Amino acid sequence: KLGYYLNKSWNIKRKLTKSISNSKIENIYKKGIKHGALGGKILGAGGGGFMLFIIEQNKKEKFIKKFKNLLHVPIKIDTTGSQIVYYSR
Repeated sequence: KLGYYLNKSWNIKRKLTKSISNSKIENIYKKGIKHGALGGKILGAGGGGFMLFIIEQNKKEKFIKKFKNLLHVPIKIDTTGSQIVYYSR
């Protein structure tokens, strides 16, 4: 369901203003959906950032190969909540 809602929210967000997206972002997003992404979202601001895609596990390896010219940063969902990662006095 997360992929579905990301796709839905992306399509709503990009209708708000033309400055939300550009042809490069649109091409990456369309390519992601074409090659199996359930949905995606742009992350970051100010002329740089990342495109997050939600992909079924069994399609992940093939999907990553389609984007070999872009940096792949693997992530996973963490359900433990807020934690102190580093604390120093």
